[in-house]
Amino acid sequence: MFQRVILTAAAFAMLNAQTVPPSPARPVTESVHGIAITDPYRWLEDQNSPETRVWVEQQIKHTRAQLDPIAGRASLKARLTELMRTDKIQAPTVRGGRLFYLKRLASATRWSICYRERFNSTEQVLVDPETAAGDAMSSVSIEAISPDGKLLAYGVRAGGADEQTIHFLEVDARKELPVQLPPSRYTSMRIAPGRDVVYYTDLPNTGPRVFRQSLKVSGGRAEQLFGQEFGDRYSAMIDLTTDGRYLVVNLSEGWTRAWVHVLDVARDQWAVLGRDLDAVTEARAGDGELFLKTSWNAPKGRVFRVDCAKPQQHFWKLIVPEAKDSLETVTLAGGRLVLGYIRDAWSLVRIVDRDGGRVADAGAEPYGSIDVGTSGWKESEIYLSYV
Repeated sequence: MFQRVILTAAAFAMLNAQTVPPSPARPVTESVHGIAITDPYRWLEDQNSPETRVWVEQQIKHTRAQLDPIAGRASLKARLTELMRTDKIQAPTVRGGRLFYLKRLASATRWSICYRERFNSTEQVLVDPETAAGDAMSSVSIEAISPDGKLLAYGVRAGGADEQTIHFLEVDARKELPVQLPPSRYTSMRIAPGRDVVYYTDLPNTGPRVFRQSLKVSGGRAEQLFGQEFGDRYSAMIDLTTDGRYLVVNLSEGWTRAWVHVLDVARDQWAVLGRDLDAVTEARAGDGELFLKTSWNAPKGRVFRVDCAKPQQHFWKLIVPEAKDSLETVTLAGGRLVLGYIRDAWSLVRIVDRDGGRVADAGAEPYGSIDVGTSGWKESEIYLSYV
């Protein structure tokens, strides 16, 4: 193995000594979150332009000419392929007792969207990227699922682009709605309990925006609800209470400050939580309640419970005090909170009730990383993946 490393290093030294195809710099400067960023190779993002295609072909030809002759490369490639080509599955999202998840077989190059009626039911492929996404560079993703598990919003990203088109699939009938969301950079999405409305966040270059779109009328215009006053220094993610009454907008200003806006959909009234705090505060929506994870006077994080009808700060109830471990995530499932902590670079999961009472710990041995799947306040299951 040591000899192979030496050979590989020598090959790369030889590669650097060769004249590589040119990559002209054409700087483009734009503001991202209030900071000027210059990209000298923006022109290469137009992957279909003739100039980009010529550049790609020249780079591939040059790379192959240098790497292919290396002794031992074929056996190394075969062994790495053997180790890396395994079946992979992501932690499922539970909605209406149904399981939705991404899966990639060892023989596949892209993820498929799969589904089980229950944990021990037969697996079914809901969205096959070969059919839905077309060319080999395209992909599909799960964007939202209705609370009853009967409507799936999935994204199709064409040719590896940042933007994706959103499709809506009736799970039982395997039929797509005539409504689609056009290509854009969607960052979060929630389908209302009645499956008649979808809320989503979009991230144009001007800053985050929150929209409401009817799923009953094809070709209808989306209604902007939030974000016009916030520029490109901000980002936003949304959540929705189980009854669809309250829409939550978690707004971040960079990485060190965040607060929460809440829309009472029935009354069309907004409330703001934590804007005056020098902290990162974000909310998870339960059944008429919010659970605020915040660094306010607690650098490692703590959790407050807030009644949506009484969002003022003096009504907040502390249910999870700051611990010695760093609180990273809060997920709701089965009327309980699943708390993800980090201790010495490994994961620890604790489950508490709505008052913060300890229910269970789910640490893992040997030490590793735990990813908590998505569930719902009224669901009875949640799934974890461990590596």
